[in-house]
Amino acid sequence: MRAFPVAQNPLITQIELMASRAWPAREVETLGGWILRADHGVTRRANSVLPVGSLGDIPLDEAISHVRSFYEQRGITPCFQMTTSSEPAELDNRLGDRGFVRELVVNVQISDLRSIALAPPRIPVVLRNSATASWIKTYADAEGYDTKSATIRRGIIGRIALTKALASATVGRRIIAVGLGVVENDWLGLFSIATLSEYRRQGAASSVVAALCSWGLSKGAKSAYLQVESRNQPALEMYEKTGFKSLYTYWHRMLRADT
Repeated sequence: MRAFPVAQNPLITQIELMASRAWPAREVETLGGWILRADHGVTRRANSVLPVGSLGDIPLDEAISHVRSFYEQRGITPCFQMTTSSEPAELDNRLGDRGFVRELVVNVQISDLRSIALAPPRIPVVLRNSATASWIKTYADAEGYDTKSATIRRGIIGRIALTKALASATVGRRIIAVGLGVVENDWLGLFSIATLSEYRRQGAASSVVAALCSWGLSKGAKSAYLQVESRNQPALEMYEKTGFKSLYTYWHRMLRADT
């Protein structure tokens, strides 16, 4: 793929918007070109501002104050999902001045699906178009989510209007790893790749990724993107071996409790 200077890369906004549509919050409000998302405080993607467009005539300080009010009325800590392409350019510094601390850096990686190095799945993988109770239970157990968090995540997955597939890697009759694929136009987004702790480093996650990428190709996708925390070294290594490369990072600006 052609390389752009990161701050000018049109793919950043494109992928940020696709990922937001692929993980739809219960409430969505727009403020100029900003997208405010809220869903009971569960998952940062569904409970943060995506400042991907211009505020127009809205003063920046007024917009930040509106964001605080929007989230505080819902009992959610105000949070922004930031990239180098966030608008306006001075937003990150202004948020820092107003008590929003930088947290949780995430790598966004992409790959050309036609050239991705996918080995045949070592573990059988089943694909469905909806989340079963056993899929959700494995997802929650693998990631340590409580019942409330798992229920809200199931609601998010159920709201996905785009073409999707939920992958389950199985041993015997037990689901040991899961993943979610969402296709929009010629892009495949990979989400919620999770493996039960006792089955990690045995090829379960890579089998899920291989199955979802093959499915994405069958649905017309040509490229794939995924998001992985910068501190998750095992996942970064797995995706690098597959052929994914980091395009950019995003980080969160979350309001300090004492502000």
